[in-house]
Amino acid sequence: MTSLVQAKMINSSGVYTVGKLAPEENFLTECERQLSLNNVVTLTVPPKDKGEDLQSKTYSLDDLKVLQSKLMLIAGKAEKGKDEVERFAKVS
Repeated sequence: MTSLVQAKMINSSGVYTVGKLAPEENFLTECERQLSLNNVVTLTVPPKDKGEDLQSKTYSLDDLKVLQSKLMLIAGKAEKGKDEVERFAKVS
């Protein structure tokens, strides 16, 4: 999936989750016990079609930063996806 397609799907149907991501305290690793943006923010994009084989895509904050970097590189080269890139950058 290209970066522009990912940004478009995130903009149209992405759901951010902020808070405790692990349901049970006993199963948390040391890293997960520390509160930081990297372990309390995720983004989930449901599948485009409601087929049984399709799974939702989950992004960590680090994944979103990498995607944003790619989009910034693309934005300088292509006018076509500029609106999607700007909208994504404002949200993330």
